[in-house]
Amino acid sequence: MKIGYDSGLTLANECVLSCTDRLRVNTFFPIVDQLILTLDKRTDAYMMLSNRFSFLSELGRDTANINDMRTAGEKLAVVYSNDIEEH
Repeated sequence: MKIGYDSGLTLANECVLSCTDRLRVNTFFPIVDQLILTLDKRTDAYMMLSNRFSFLSELGRDTANINDMRTAGEKLAVVYSNDIEEH
């Protein structure tokens, strides 16, 4: 027996969803999933930048360790070696 699209019958393994549930499953959930993925990528990017540049927030503080700051600055110079000109 062939079941047509408009027949109102469903196959045994199909689920009948209300309009609200269909909207939720086919539109809302994919949008939320994509939003979460995008936010995760941005979070990773901001964490990387924070790790690279956070030592600058210690400038001028009495608690700043000059050796740690020098090491962090050298690491930053390596990462951006193509963007930095030596004088």
